[in-house]
Amino acid sequence: LAIAMQDLVKETFAGVLLFMDKPFEIGDWIEANGTSGAVEDLSLRSTRIRTANDTIVTIANDTLISENIVNWGKIGKRIFEADINLALETKEITIEKITNRIRFILKYNKDINPDTVLVNFNKIKDTGINIHIRAATSITDYMKYTDFCHKTNLTIMNILESQGVKLAYPGSNVYI
Repeated sequence: LAIAMQDLVKETFAGVLLFMDKPFEIGDWIEANGTSGAVEDLSLRSTRIRTANDTIVTIANDTLISENIVNWGKIGKRIFEADINLALETKEITIEKITNRIRFILKYNKDINPDTVLVNFNKIKDTGINIHIRAATSITDYMKYTDFCHKTNLTIMNILESQGVKLAYPGSNVYI
């Protein structure tokens, strides 16, 4: 009987620890034990998580407390990061125009902290000229963040098109 009760006691004790520590709340999006999703229920024995595929995963609390828990529900900001690989033929003045315009657009975007904007020509690679872009946004909701990324990427593409710049892609030139 004692051996059979061991798991129940362990899970209940883990549930009490989760209630006291509060690493997440119902509704938070978490990653734990190889599962990612929204916490739907927290009991003394287990935690139910609804995944992005709309399935329910139940994880025993003793398993949960022994894992690292990433709580995306407590995130304060998200980082937008992009690397643009321009063709090696791109002129210096064009690179300067592009980086200045991207920097300007990002600094005056209401959803971006202007102190976090970085737009730099950081590498010359055999496949092209790399411009690295990084900025922090206050948008924490994942769906709104993906929409923000979509719009920001389209804006960057418009800047590139207005300068007549083409993106580089891996390839080889063969001269005969």
